[in-house]
Amino acid sequence: MSCKGTYLKSMGWKDIDKLEPDDEPLSDEERCQLNSNSGFVTWEEAKRGFGTQVDLP
Repeated sequence: MSCKGTYLKSMGWKDIDKLEPDDEPLSDEERCQLNSNSGFVTWEEAKRGFGTQVDLP
């Protein structure tokens, strides 16, 4: 992730909405995720998929 990503984490959604869109094309992985029919994955489903027992605070 670039420094821009770190900068965006410190901003609120209203601030992010005011930014100009970037012209960076989607990666193959991002395009695959957008075209996926799998839908939303819950935290519980992700934990099972990765075989982890860790819960986030």
